[in-house]
Amino acid sequence: MIWHPDSDLGLNETGTKQACKFAQKFSTKNPTQIICSPLKRARESALPLSAVWKTNIIYDSRIGEVPFPRDCQKSATEWLSDTLKSKWSKSNKAIKSWKNNAYRLVHSISEDTIIFTHFLTISAVVSTIKKSDIVNSTNVGNLEIVKLLKTNQSIEIKDSSVD
Repeated sequence: MIWHPDSDLGLNETGTKQACKFAQKFSTKNPTQIICSPLKRARESALPLSAVWKTNIIYDSRIGEVPFPRDCQKSATEWLSDTLKSKWSKSNKAIKSWKNNAYRLVHSISEDTIIFTHFLTISAVVSTIKKSDIVNSTNVGNLEIVKLLKTNQSIEIKDSSVD
């Protein structure tokens, strides 16, 4: 796993092909709202679908990547590896706030929406829904789909590889 907290890496050739395939898969669906992390790889993943649907993308930093602690003595890769084996309750205040903000955004959505975000952001939202303290609570890959159903005040995992 390579993670670069100080750089905004875009998609590689495989990622670009996956994003285009994703857009083709959803091309016949009714356009819905698209919300996207402001980071380049998420933006580049969302652009093909936005072009097919001829709809704007809403960029929201609340579903951006987990904040890397600037005072951390570990490499970013080592820190992320340790974090994935950890519990949310052991996280610092900034990460807990980020997790809560990501969930609040998802909870505030009132219409069908596709969100392009990052693995750990998905894990943060899913673990909140499942009331789990485990950081690595998902098993999703690039451009995999986690369907959530919002009813009144709750959100449930409807269809995905994380049930």
